[in-house]
Amino acid sequence: MKNKHFTLTQIVKNKNQLTNQLAEASNKSVYSLKRHIYKYLIYYSIRHLTA
Repeated sequence: MKNKHFTLTQIVKNKNQLTNQLAEASNKSVYSLKRHIYKYLIYYSIRHLTA
């Protein structure tokens, strides 16, 4: 019985680690996407102003 409990907690821990990693990865991709959008916006506004 104790063994079952141990494996269950391990599974939960692993699941939490995986969800944390997924959240981190998605946060990073969203962050880089936002950075790209801002870069393009700044680039195009500068080109528009100088044109």
